[in-house]
Amino acid sequence: MRLLLHIGTEKTGTTLLQDWLYANRSALSAQGVFLSQIMEIPNNRKFVAYFQSNVDDYTCNLGIKTPEGKAALFAGYGAALEAELAAARPDHHTMVITSEHFHSRLINPRDIATLAEYLRACFSEIRVLCYFREQASLRESLYSTALRHDETGPLSDYDAGIGLEDYYYNCHAIASRWAEAFGQEVLLCRVYDRARFVDQDIRRDFLAALSQGFAPGEAPLLYPAQLDFSHSSSNESLSPLQGRLFQGINRGVPFMVGQGEANRANWFLKAEALHCKTLIRGRMQDGATDQSRREIAARFAASNQQFFATFLPGEPGFDQPATDPGVAEPPAEETGRAVSVGAQTFDLSEVGDIVEDLGARFSTSLGFRLMWEEEALMLRDVAMKYDSGAVLSREEALALMRMAQRMRPHGPVINRKIADWESEQANEVAQ
Repeated sequence: MRLLLHIGTEKTGTTLLQDWLYANRSALSAQGVFLSQIMEIPNNRKFVAYFQSNVDDYTCNLGIKTPEGKAALFAGYGAALEAELAAARPDHHTMVITSEHFHSRLINPRDIATLAEYLRACFSEIRVLCYFREQASLRESLYSTALRHDETGPLSDYDAGIGLEDYYYNCHAIASRWAEAFGQEVLLCRVYDRARFVDQDIRRDFLAALSQGFAPGEAPLLYPAQLDFSHSSSNESLSPLQGRLFQGINRGVPFMVGQGEANRANWFLKAEALHCKTLIRGRMQDGATDQSRREIAARFAASNQQFFATFLPGEPGFDQPATDPGVAEPPAEETGRAVSVGAQTFDLSEVGDIVEDLGARFSTSLGFRLMWEEEALMLRDVAMKYDSGAVLSREEALALMRMAQRMRPHGPVINRKIADWESEQANEVAQ
C-alpha cells in the first residue's frame, strides 16, 4: 500500500480538505483510498503527537504535561496502528494521512526522521504533499484565526517582525527539513493559489496529487464524479469589518474566564456577528498597509527564490498574496474597499473604527448578562419547588448567585456568599 502524507502547511485550506476527505471516506474507500479512524479525525492530530518527543498544547489539553504521562497516553497505540493498517491493506492501494500540525508541531528533525523510518516500514511508496503560502498572506490568515480566539490588537501589530529565523513562515526551511528526512524526490510541493489548482479547486488538486509521482501504469484510478463536492468552504478568513467587530467583542467580553475556561458569551456574540452578512466587504489584507506587506516580501525574497529554484523549478514565484480557502470568489459587490452611506463614502478603516467600538460597547453591556438554555431550565426547576415544598439546595443557590454575579460582578454580598459556599464545597470534598 502506498501513502500520501499531507503535512499542511497551516492556513492552506487544510480544514476544507480534511472535512471533504472524511465526508467522502466511504466513497474513497470504495476506490481504494484509505483514511484512518484512530489517528483522530478529520485532522490526524493524534498521529502527529505520537511522534513528537515533547509535550505541547495537544497533550496539555488532555491534562498531560510530562513525558511519562504522554507515554501512558500512547500505551498500545503503535499496535493499534499496525492492526488498522493490516486490516486496510487487502482492499486499499493508497492511504492518506493529513494534518497541518506536521508543519507546526513536528519541527524537531529527529522526530521527523523517526516518522520517516516508521512510515518506510509500513508502505511501499511514500509521497509527501505540502502546500505553501506567501508569507504576508499567511500572516493575515493567522490574524483572522487569532481574532476568533482572544486577539484584541490591529493587524499591523500581529507578527510584525517575522523573518527567516521563523521556521513556521520559512518555505525553504520547511521543505528542506522534510526533504532531508524523506528524500527530495518524494516531495510534492504546491503553491497555495486558487489560480494554480487543478480546475481552480484545491480538492481536485489534491486528487491529482494522489496519483502524481507513481510509476507509469501504476497510478491509482480515481473517479471524482463519485465524490461529493457540495461542501466548499471551512474556516474562512474574516473580512476586515468582521475582524474589527471581533476585536471589539474580545475587548468587551474576554475569550477566557476563570481558570482557563472558555467564555460562552464570547463565542455566542461572535457566532451572531457572523450572521451579519453586510460586514462581508473586502479581504483581511485590506487592513494591512502596502508598506508592511512589501517589508515582509523583502525579508523572504531571497529565501523564496531559493525555495522555488530547489523544490519548484520552472514554477513562477509567489504572486500577490493568495486568496483564502474557499472554492468560489465572493460577489463583486462584497469586495470593495469603501462603503457608501447615502451620498457619503467611507473608507473601510473608518467604518472599522465604528464597528470595533460598537462591538466593544454592546459586548460589555450585554455579554455577561446572557442566559443559557440550561440556566433557564434550572430557574424553572427552582421555581417549581414552590409547588412541591422542596428545599433549595446549596448547589442551586450557588448557581443562582453566579447568575446574579454576571449582572453585578462587584456586588459585595454576592461575591461573599459565593466565596462562602464554594469554601464549604471544597471542605466537604477534602474530607
